[in-house]
Amino acid sequence: MIDLKSHILFPPVVVGVGHFHLTDEWIEEVKAFGLEVGNYDDLCFHTTTYFTNRKVHEEPFIKQILDQAIREGEEFMESWIQIYDKKSGFHAPHTHRGSSVASCLYLTDGDGTYFYNHLQDTQENVPVKKGDILYWNPELIHYCLPSTEEKIIIGMNIKTNREK
Repeated sequence: MIDLKSHILFPPVVVGVGHFHLTDEWIEEVKAFGLEVGNYDDLCFHTTTYFTNRKVHEEPFIKQILDQAIREGEEFMESWIQIYDKKSGFHAPHTHRGSSVASCLYLTDGDGTYFYNHLQDTQENVPVKKGDILYWNPELIHYCLPSTEEKIIIGMNIKTNREK
């Protein structure tokens, strides 16, 4: 089970932050897999497995890590790899409606995800290091600014089966 701490964005919005110790070899294997099965998006300058119908969380070498990212009573709805180009790879503002929790595992250091508070017209970035994982409310608007370094992530939508 992953140990979580909190990162308070704009009160009262909280993003869960955890960390995995990932090897460079595992990250290179994930990257190679993503480049092999993913599709390049010419508009956003990144390769993604999102539209390939590949459930990244079911790939055995990835599953061993990602299974530690969810708790009892949760399951993956979908997961994908995104590899942002060194120059200009980005992701437009969006939400993950329909899931219980949105999450992102960062396989590289650098700019994390930017979160937008439409009530206060403010944004905040959560800086990340290789191995950090963020969890947030899926209706929170978020995006990635154009990159200046290669950025690799595993995105996940999680369904919670627990009763509230």
